[in-house]
Amino acid sequence: MSIWKRIKGSKEAKNLLSNFFSLSLLEVAGYIFPLLTVPYLAHILGVELYGAIAFASAIIVYFQTFVDYGFIFTAVRDIARCRDNKDEITTIYSEIMWARGFLLLCAFILLLILIFAIPKFYEMIWLLLASFLIVVGYAMFPTWVFQGMEKMKYITIFNVIIKLIFTVAVFCFIKDRADYLLQPIFTGLGYIISGASAMWLINRWGIKLHKVSFSRIVYRIRSNFDLFLTQIIPNLYSSASVLFLGFVCGPAANGIYDAANRFNNLGNRLFSIISRTFYPFLSRRMDKHSSFSKSYLCISSVIAVLLYIFAPFIIHTFFPSDFDGAIATLRVLSISLVFLAIYIIYGVNFLIIKGFEKEVRSIMLYSSLFGLIIAIPSVYYLSYIGVAITVTASRGIMGIWSMIKVKQVQKKLMDTNA
Repeated sequence: MSIWKRIKGSKEAKNLLSNFFSLSLLEVAGYIFPLLTVPYLAHILGVELYGAIAFASAIIVYFQTFVDYGFIFTAVRDIARCRDNKDEITTIYSEIMWARGFLLLCAFILLLILIFAIPKFYEMIWLLLASFLIVVGYAMFPTWVFQGMEKMKYITIFNVIIKLIFTVAVFCFIKDRADYLLQPIFTGLGYIISGASAMWLINRWGIKLHKVSFSRIVYRIRSNFDLFLTQIIPNLYSSASVLFLGFVCGPAANGIYDAANRFNNLGNRLFSIISRTFYPFLSRRMDKHSSFSKSYLCISSVIAVLLYIFAPFIIHTFFPSDFDGAIATLRVLSISLVFLAIYIIYGVNFLIIKGFEKEVRSIMLYSSLFGLIIAIPSVYYLSYIGVAITVTASRGIMGIWSMIKVKQVQKKLMDTNA
């Protein structure tokens, strides 16, 4: 029987395929469209101002991670397990949305404190405030509801249209260096309108946002603490390295690293699409993990090799000669993709699903602390390439350690059942 016939005859296979394409389109809206503006912005703004936007983005990543607080994992898992019970889904949706709202308020207060406490942040106050709109939209957009219910197609097309409109706006309204603030503003407005449309659609399904007690908000935040640490800890070696790069080497170095990382993130995004497609499925069918892991690792290796080989062509096509340093940086980052895939296979799609959040937190913590330790000398002596080396080394430890931990868990389970 052909693969196509097997897919047509299997409801689960059709759901997986539908969610994969829906998530792919959603990622196009969230990442590929902004990527189309990169060559234009690089030429209009120049490497230093482009680097300043990248520096602000590295700061904003912390606040996005804080507002998400690991709910992208636990909410998907919990909703996937009760996706036919609308009352339970409504409870999960309401508690998590209010928790994210509370965390959003805390994040904004913290950003204001940092702006007025750190001179370099105060110099870019309007850029940081404009970039924070992305966090607001991110908090509003409950992707995890659609993932858990495996109904991604219902929100995808509308989001693609919205993000396309704001991508076109970049070309229409950013004409010189003085217009640079419009880039984060347009991006943030795209997120906000997408989030509002998603909430409207969920409400139409009868899943309404209702009031919850503050104790339930606190419960959701406390119960997700381990996964929050799992998410925030990698910023010790990734975003922290970028911030250190900006302080030590200046915005031009940030611009060059961001140019390389844009295309490295294409691989990250594809990995995320596949992982998020299979995560709710594997939450119910862990017996399919072996097949998933082999396919996932094969795809990641191919992407890494292609990025390494075509790095010169990619950078020269999208950026002016000021960005040539991004070629070597992209090649180093491409190696990190294989290690990241190993972590996603064994850390996210096995250990977290099986409830080993604390073990994953420990893996992330020690891998990231190692990255933080080597980041300072690496960035100081090797600039943007030092950041790429830090990311690759940290992901290497993270991926290999996750794989070893899964083998230990499986052996223990076999010994218990023997």
